[in-house]
Amino acid sequence: MPRAIQVNPINATISAVISVLIYLPLVLCGFFLRSIVRAITKCKFGRQADVTFSGDCTTIVKGMRNPDSLLAAIIHCENELSLEQLKERFREKILDVRNPDGSWLHPKLRSSFIYFLNYSVSVPYQDFDSDQHFVYLMDKNGQPLVCRSDQDLEDAMEKSLNTDVHPDQPLVPKWIFRVCYKQDQGSVHTCIIMHLDHRLADAGGILLALMPKFLDEDLKSDPSVMFRSMRPVKLWQRLILYAKGFLLIPLVLLRTLMVAVVDRNPLHDREGKQPGRFFLAPQHIPMKKLREIRVNTGATLNTILSVSLFRGVHRMCEKINDGSGPLKRSWNWTITAPISRWLPGDKVELINRSTGILYGMNSSEISKNDPLDALAKAKYVFEDPSKNDYGWAMRLLGLTMYNWVPMYVNDLLFAKGVRNYTGVFSNVRGNESVQHMMGNKMISMVPYVSMWDNLDYGMVSFSYHDSMTVALAGRIGSFKSREELRQLWHFIKEEIEILHETAVKKVS
Repeated sequence: MPRAIQVNPINATISAVISVLIYLPLVLCGFFLRSIVRAITKCKFGRQADVTFSGDCTTIVKGMRNPDSLLAAIIHCENELSLEQLKERFREKILDVRNPDGSWLHPKLRSSFIYFLNYSVSVPYQDFDSDQHFVYLMDKNGQPLVCRSDQDLEDAMEKSLNTDVHPDQPLVPKWIFRVCYKQDQGSVHTCIIMHLDHRLADAGGILLALMPKFLDEDLKSDPSVMFRSMRPVKLWQRLILYAKGFLLIPLVLLRTLMVAVVDRNPLHDREGKQPGRFFLAPQHIPMKKLREIRVNTGATLNTILSVSLFRGVHRMCEKINDGSGPLKRSWNWTITAPISRWLPGDKVELINRSTGILYGMNSSEISKNDPLDALAKAKYVFEDPSKNDYGWAMRLLGLTMYNWVPMYVNDLLFAKGVRNYTGVFSNVRGNESVQHMMGNKMISMVPYVSMWDNLDYGMVSFSYHDSMTVALAGRIGSFKSREELRQLWHFIKEEIEILHETAVKKVS
């Protein structure tokens, strides 16, 4: 596959000239138009209404304006927690907290997202009722649901997550906590399924602003406390990062065009794709095993998981290939990998500060018999020395494009391109210490990725304590059944086992 070009003084200079002479005037035009829409919005809906922050609007493009783009996450805690306990904790610690000036600390939780004049707009919801945002999942007898297996939990997730958050009340703020229980080795534990609009926050916002308050406060392991204690990135340093990112926008667009060839593989080429996702219950990999691979190969955890994912998807494609599609040697896969742009000194709030970069590999690179050879190829792809520069360029592109200009412009530029890719993979770092909720141990927490209407799968890995929790979702139609998606997970897990065995054996 074509490889991404590296940033160097020559191409960076050319990119900067193009950015200043061509892109900057377009950005200023967008700013002028957006300012007019902001003024009209406030006149029509009130002073607190506003055009949604551009960084929050990556999911408003055509192909993502559907329930599949909504964020989902599941928290699994020991013992039984009641809905009232959870609701009261959330109200006290998050929802009803005010700033010193009397305004709400998290006004987004009380606001509706609507579309007005071809922009996403947030408007305070006057009839806000927190009871609408905390519900039990019920069984057929009208009692709180108790799942007796992973399959029962997966049924519940698919039933609740393949619709809009409040399908019959589109103006109600788009977030909800659904509670059910799960039997596990004779005990009954609590499962909290979060479902929310991506415009509320990204994983960083949720982990820093939401979860430390929702869980029992622990100053030694609270990520927001550790984040605040880091040396803040100064204003002049931020300006340099933003300016550099802006000047590299033409170069990152060129990189995207080079990497983002149309995916051709039996999974992506399948007919009959439908709205909706299959979900697998959270799966677990011992961190010890992943760390041993990292120590013995020098690869990052992200690269290790990425190559295992690619090789697993390759095996899945071999399984479903009927010979009518592209030849095996020409198969290729592209994934979107989110990258956090949170910086020490950022305000801890519900917001999106992430971007994404495309990575691609083909069958000749990942189908090698020696998994260490495939890992070496993946290191070349995923440990790109220009990754940070391109990350900031993509961040600035998003800030000056999504909801900066009318949505139809974004649709023209992005909607067709995103349909070319097979998957999304995100690796999120969680707490290394054990967390608790109202004195009960948190067993796991993991989010599920947002998906656009032609994406085949999304995988998230979330490290917590001594385990890596993996959440896998697949497009209905791309996978003929949930069991076929489960087969993909078995392939991925086997590839991790093979890589571990090979890496340890080579060193010994």
